[in-house]
Amino acid sequence: MLETNTNHFAVIVEYDGSNYHGFQIQKTEPTIQAAIETALYKLTGEHIRIRSASRTDAGAHAYGQVVDFRTPKYYEEITLLKALNYYLPKDISIKKAYYVPNDFHSRKSATSREYKYQINNSDSKLALHRNYYAWVKHDLDIPSMNLACQSLYGEHDFKNIAKSSYPGGSTTRTIYEWKVVASPTGVDIKCESNGFLKYQIRKINGILVEIGKHQTPISTLSALLSTQLTTDNHYSMLPACGLFLVGVKYGNPFSYIGE
Repeated sequence: MLETNTNHFAVIVEYDGSNYHGFQIQKTEPTIQAAIETALYKLTGEHIRIRSASRTDAGAHAYGQVVDFRTPKYYEEITLLKALNYYLPKDISIKKAYYVPNDFHSRKSATSREYKYQINNSDSKLALHRNYYAWVKHDLDIPSMNLACQSLYGEHDFKNIAKSSYPGGSTTRTIYEWKVVASPTGVDIKCESNGFLKYQIRKINGILVEIGKHQTPISTLSALLSTQLTTDNHYSMLPACGLFLVGVKYGNPFSYIGE
């Protein structure tokens, strides 16, 4: 449990996850969390444990990850931002820094998370941007994909699509948005929820791509959500490279975080 007699900060973090084994710290692999905590140690001389709003997959990216932590040392917000950016590697950047109240929690205080998945839907690979797009050569039927998305809205048990990161954890989530839009390179799939299960976005988007290629029925997602039985779905999930955490929303009094 975090101490209360310290300065409590939240920072907005942007990162290219291509060279990292996800956000959450691991014993032997490089992670975003480890890089930020190393930068904090270089700045403060303290071993500071951070908390995040979302744990992105290995190879996934973020425009607006939210991280909070405490330190006994006092820093002006702009000083903290500049100092952390000095110590961080070039593929991780602090965009904003805030003092936050003691009860702010980057994960528990969040009301929703927004993600975007980028697909290069063309005959040619994007050699210079290969780490930021999934490549799907087959033409995609966007209206059919969006029709399938309608079954995702609202509260559902996603046990037949993804699993909780915690033993016995709930697989029920509320979806506020899931839509497919045309982009200059192909399509973007945008989604917002009160929380996401491990690999949930990549698995659902993999099914949507199959629907868009007319290789599986539009009713597939609806069927997976409606059954009371636990089934093993055989659909492939999309690679992590196209996945971006866009931002995190907070209600009052924390709604300013991330704006």
